[in-house]
Amino acid sequence: MLWFPCKDNQYSTIAFCEGLTSIWGTFLTSHRVKKLMGQIRVMLVYAEIRPIQRMDLLEEHVSELGKFHGFNVPDAPLGRPSPLPLSIACIVRRMYPSKPLIINQRLLDVNELYIRGLILSAKQLGLDIAFTRGDEPRIGRSVGYLSSEEAVRLAQSEGVRAGMMLSMAYPRTAMESRIRSGADFFLVLNLADPSQLRGLDTSRLIPYLLIGTDRNREWIKRLGQPYIDIQDLPRAAGELEKMGVNAILLSSPRDPDALLSAIEVLKL
Repeated sequence: MLWFPCKDNQYSTIAFCEGLTSIWGTFLTSHRVKKLMGQIRVMLVYAEIRPIQRMDLLEEHVSELGKFHGFNVPDAPLGRPSPLPLSIACIVRRMYPSKPLIINQRLLDVNELYIRGLILSAKQLGLDIAFTRGDEPRIGRSVGYLSSEEAVRLAQSEGVRAGMMLSMAYPRTAMESRIRSGADFFLVLNLADPSQLRGLDTSRLIPYLLIGTDRNREWIKRLGQPYIDIQDLPRAAGELEKMGVNAILLSSPRDPDALLSAIEVLKL
């Protein structure tokens, strides 16, 4: 009898299944695995991929992050032009055919036709989509009208796993209402302390953890975002895991080397 990840509980529940390949054997031994009530809990650690324009540098960047369990691709951060997440996802999927991969999609910039085409493309490549309204575009003007909830429903109707953003800056009642919306997962923003999640359904939450370093700390402060020092990552990850969080997403804007340090610190 072998183990295989179940799609319905996307990050932690693993059920018995016949015919497991050696890939999943590697998957299990390379993750922090814990037996619990006859099942297995696995905390996945995602890395945010920088949208680098040069193909050779992008491939080198993605290769360096290969020990992470999965990846996330942002969409035009801060409303500035960057390579489309879908193009980067194609490269990542070629390099890592089986790793979880989430692409972000801003809704301010696109209409329903584009979103439906994106959903079909995500289905082809085995991608998850995280929808967000996004910052106002620095170039051009806003044209989008779909809400994150509407976009999630469109994706789910095609069998594509879809999520939304969840900001801890929202009032508590607004956060609880959003969690009940039916999205498959939520990327959690503005999380200053794991205790903020207490009392919430954490099983579908993927907190962003911004890594602060000497190279980017002041810039992150100007954004008004909470950050975590690299040496505190194991403690924070452990606290989140105890609260039922099944995955975290690490980002280190303006200092990509910090993600390489995170690999060592978290023993990935």
